[in-house]
Amino acid sequence: MSLKLLLQGFFALSLAVVAIAASADGVAAFNGSWVINEELSDDPDKQVERAIKRGGGKVPRGKKTKGRYRGGPPTQKLYDHLSYDEELHFHYQQPEFRLGYEQGFERVFYSDGRRQVISTKTLANRTDYSFAGWEGEVLYVESKPMDSGYIFETYTLINGGSQLQVQLQLEPATFVAPINIRRIYDRKPEPE
Repeated sequence: MSLKLLLQGFFALSLAVVAIAASADGVAAFNGSWVINEELSDDPDKQVERAIKRGGGKVPRGKKTKGRYRGGPPTQKLYDHLSYDEELHFHYQQPEFRLGYEQGFERVFYSDGRRQVISTKTLANRTDYSFAGWEGEVLYVESKPMDSGYIFETYTLINGGSQLQVQLQLEPATFVAPINIRRIYDRKPEPE
């Protein structure tokens, strides 16, 4: 093997290691506490109403209060936390994700392709199930909520990592059309 080929191989390997390290640093930047930026985020109530109309339904008339579509059955609590909670606590340590929401609600899921084992015993105590994967520095999450609907989430850091953009496609089992919501979070300052 020539010295030139050896150096080219070493150089290519060095670039790959640097890319992996940069990617790991980018992934770690998601960790922390985030607070909703309501000015830049979609109004979840309006997005629910758009989905109702696209599905051929009618939106109830009357006073339009904030959070009017929050609080469905317990099988739909994941939709509520994703759509309405004002804080998100994000912790990733390969391969485990811990996403914390208001009222002590926490999701734990993995990016290593592990399977969920379901038995008749666990069916009685159903839980939401999520799994995730990184593509570069974008996180994709798929979830199967307790109501047998579907959720697709995309997490991306924007504005130099000072903001977290979350794109939600929510498909509750009781809806004909999906609910699409864009949520922008500001990084919460660390306590001194």
